[in-house]
Amino acid sequence: MRKQNETIANIGLTLQTTISRNMRMALGYNAKNQSDLARAFGVSRTTISQKMVGKVNWTIEDMERAGRFLDIEPAWFLRSHDIDAPQFVGPVGLEPTTGGLLPISSLSFFVERPRELRGRLCLCT
Repeated sequence: MRKQNETIANIGLTLQTTISRNMRMALGYNAKNQSDLARAFGVSRTTISQKMVGKVNWTIEDMERAGRFLDIEPAWFLRSHDIDAPQFVGPVGLEPTTGGLLPISSLSFFVERPRELRGRLCLCT
């Protein structure tokens, strides 16, 4: 019974981590920050920060509010989005053109920490 409880606790921790990671991606994609989310929730920035680092759990209501605020389906926050996998694959055999250069900020949805990469260019075909 104890092992089963530990397994359930690990699943909950993993789910909370997934929600926090997805929340960061969604905020970056929408050029919003934790302060903006706190205002939308009607709570302090500290409360949002505690949720992001796992000290306070995300609730279904949090995901619904965030979904409305960021125009995202609330269930999206529950799914694991593999940010390490390539997100864009160009056609085989074609050379990229300079028209494929986009500022990384437009692709920040796929990066966990978009602010660290802001201003750099990414070649996308």
